[in-house]
Amino acid sequence: MLLLLLLVFAVLVRGGAGEWGIGIRPEGEDPLLDCGLRSLALSFADAIAPSFAPNAHVFDALQLSGLCNASRPNGMKKASRRSKNGGGEFECVVYVDANATECANATCATVEEAVAESRACPTGAAKAVVLREGTHYLRATLVLDARDKGLTIAGEGAAVLSGGVEIKEWKKVGAVITANASGAVDSLWVNGRREIRARFPNGDPETMGLHTEGATGWIDGGGRWSDAKEESGDVQTAKVNDVRETPYYSGFEVTVGTTRYDPPYSFWGKTLRPTRLNASLKGVDDDDYEGMIVHAYHGKWWGGWQFEVVGNDGDFLVLQGGQQEARGEEVGQQYYLENHSSFLDDEREFFADANGALEYKPRANESVDTMVVSNLAELVRVEADGVTFRGLTLTQTRPTFLEAYRVPSGGDWSIHAGAAIVVVDVAGVTIEDCVFESLGGNAILLQGAVNNTVVSRSDFAWLGASGIVSLGTTSYDDGSTDDILGLMDLSRVPTNTKITACRFREIGAYEKQSSGVAMFLSSTATVVDSIFFNGPRAGLNINDGLGGHRIDRCLFFNWVRETKDHGPINTWDRQPYNRRLEENKDSDEKARRTIASAPSHISNCVIFGNYASEWPIDHDDGSAYYVDTDNTIIWGGAKNYEGYHKQTSGTLFVDVDLGAQGDRGCAMDDAYGAYDLFRNNTCVLKLESAKLYSSKVCDPDDLLDTMPTSANNSFFTLDNRTAIPCDAGVLPKKNPVAAAADWTLAEYQDHGMDLGSTAAPLPATEVLLAWVANKIMLTTTPAGSP
Repeated sequence: MLLLLLLVFAVLVRGGAGEWGIGIRPEGEDPLLDCGLRSLALSFADAIAPSFAPNAHVFDALQLSGLCNASRPNGMKKASRRSKNGGGEFECVVYVDANATECANATCATVEEAVAESRACPTGAAKAVVLREGTHYLRATLVLDARDKGLTIAGEGAAVLSGGVEIKEWKKVGAVITANASGAVDSLWVNGRREIRARFPNGDPETMGLHTEGATGWIDGGGRWSDAKEESGDVQTAKVNDVRETPYYSGFEVTVGTTRYDPPYSFWGKTLRPTRLNASLKGVDDDDYEGMIVHAYHGKWWGGWQFEVVGNDGDFLVLQGGQQEARGEEVGQQYYLENHSSFLDDEREFFADANGALEYKPRANESVDTMVVSNLAELVRVEADGVTFRGLTLTQTRPTFLEAYRVPSGGDWSIHAGAAIVVVDVAGVTIEDCVFESLGGNAILLQGAVNNTVVSRSDFAWLGASGIVSLGTTSYDDGSTDDILGLMDLSRVPTNTKITACRFREIGAYEKQSSGVAMFLSSTATVVDSIFFNGPRAGLNINDGLGGHRIDRCLFFNWVRETKDHGPINTWDRQPYNRRLEENKDSDEKARRTIASAPSHISNCVIFGNYASEWPIDHDDGSAYYVDTDNTIIWGGAKNYEGYHKQTSGTLFVDVDLGAQGDRGCAMDDAYGAYDLFRNNTCVLKLESAKLYSSKVCDPDDLLDTMPTSANNSFFTLDNRTAIPCDAGVLPKKNPVAAAADWTLAEYQDHGMDLGSTAAPLPATEVLLAWVANKIMLTTTPAGSP
């Protein structure tokens, strides 16, 4: 094994109380208020998703012990749920028992055999495949087709469906355990725990990152990236005529012929990626780089990249890849290197060559009982209506970050169209009481015309990428037109998805542009009574504006832990889409169409803007037609950027100026003629420099068009101070010589704005906590409870 030398000046990134908010208590916050808010969040979590209560994972993630000296209540468990359901409710049942040797007496040895056997059930009979307790390894992706319509696959006891292959033999050679995996290995589980692919610097990608104190496991990449190149190919931008009159994103654009993504089109056109990294490696021949991977952050921390190392040029690694986000950038930031034999120097690390010769460094005194290596990226592909999954644990899939990615729409994200369960162009699929854990990529993908999917009471944890991905496609701006480009499918859009009483945690171990729920070209989704925490970027991301969604009674905290310029809920809408109005179906073609999305509602949620969250609900570029009501927002205000027709009402904002964008006040609205509303809200500002509103386009002579319509709000500030600055920064003023304004609330009202609003001194801590308790406990009747 060749020695790989890393020069001394390779600086390791260390966490601190800076940009990523280590410790997650904002500077200046009252500890009594902080701990009270955390305690109320735990109660809220137990109320909205009682199937997880009492919730040790939420208790720990809120740091109630470390920050607040609270004791874990009696009865709190960390164990995942286990189904007690058998096959008694079905007319035709085939069991899976790993101890069976053949299919006999309605029992088979493998899931594949049992599904084949179930196809002989009488037509119309309620049929099921029931997995007995134990781990069941799939040899290939299980494809359910029209023959499996209405099939239920259920677990009995602790039934596990694995995408791995169990290693039966290994031996100890010195300090290393060796085995033969008979093929490429990119993941290893020892005694059920996912281990670490040999890397430099050492670190656990599941538990370490830019948000951790001390060593993060990443190297400072400042000044080390070079030779940024545009993607190759015949890149052309195709445009559709403007379809709406608005200053922002008025036409539909897409770039075709790109080579970085599959299908070869992207909103973002000629994006840049660096192709060289000065990693300061010495003594390694070109051939030794085969299989080495670079994990890196985007240059503005808008996500992450993975590159394959395809050669070297002196100290520089030559890179290929970076398809894991859509925007691109000339340089990267922090990085780590993975998958070289010389990195195998720490416990829990493993390395396998291309032939599967595996080496693993165990912990001190570790007894190895089981070893499993990765095999499948997808466990089940559903191409049949009415399929149900119940009471299963789905685990041990391969990482997918080097696979093909696509850019479905005008948001910042790209996405891999794969997952542990992939549902394609079918209706009526139900996933309930399942556990998705220790997966290499996404957990669930709803792709195309997937209608009426229900995901309930399921736990998503320790994922390489995202939890639930909803992914549609359109042809240009309108799904009813012909496929002009020859690249895009006609409209195949997921609709009426319902996600209820689920928990999303420990998301994005590998892919930093990931979330609990991610929607691309999807409409009319409902996400209710669900808990989202611990991830690198957004907890819920809506990449475009098809609209009609409802987000209700959900808890979000500990998001944007490793990236920037984002919020726990993030939305975009840079591309307008025509849609048909069925109520006008007898009218002419123009009357039958609209570019106005069906409104999306975000209501009754509790959202913490901690770590690097800049806006708790980040309505970013072009976001339109959102109705945000009756939420409890902690450490951040409302944001409306370059969009229109957004409403914020009935919301309690707590200490907004202690968030990452606190200087922007209770509401930021950077859009001209936006028709936005901000009314009937309560906003508490902690600091002396607090602003009520901010806008880069505010014009003192044109307030109606450059500021949101506001009224009947209650502001609570230090010493009853109020400030509303107004100075056009983006658009010209009607009167170029008019002076900038800096008004009090009373002076702003003298201009006819924010009528009915009041200002008062800060409430006492116990009073504010009572407001929060009253607010959230009025919204906790769980719609998703059994």
